[in-house]
Amino acid sequence: MSLLYVGIGGAIGAILRYLLSQLSLQHSLPIKTLFINLLGSLVIGFLSPKFQQSHWFEGDQLLLITGVCGGFTTFSTFSLESLQLIQNGDTPLALLYMAISLVGGLACVAFGYFIGQASF
Repeated sequence: MSLLYVGIGGAIGAILRYLLSQLSLQHSLPIKTLFINLLGSLVIGFLSPKFQQSHWFEGDQLLLITGVCGGFTTFSTFSLESLQLIQNGDTPLALLYMAISLVGGLACVAFGYFIGQASF
């Protein structure tokens, strides 16, 4: 049953990621992937306090965090885009992208966690 929750959530997350990636945002940074990963980090942070409470069904966490957020966010695309920036001679931009992604992701998780604690 656990695989079903993860699979359904993963499909939902991947579809949401695909839909957002179709937006026509042009920027020198891979802004779509950055937005997707930061939003996913915020959502994971927000949901985490909920699942630390014992009265929640394990399937909820598998569906929402492992499935939806795991299918929505994309570390591999972030890594590929960083490499492509470096290969294109845009190493400073690649370093900026990596720094914003990592520091921004941590900040979004922390902010989401703070909001989640206040909400649950």
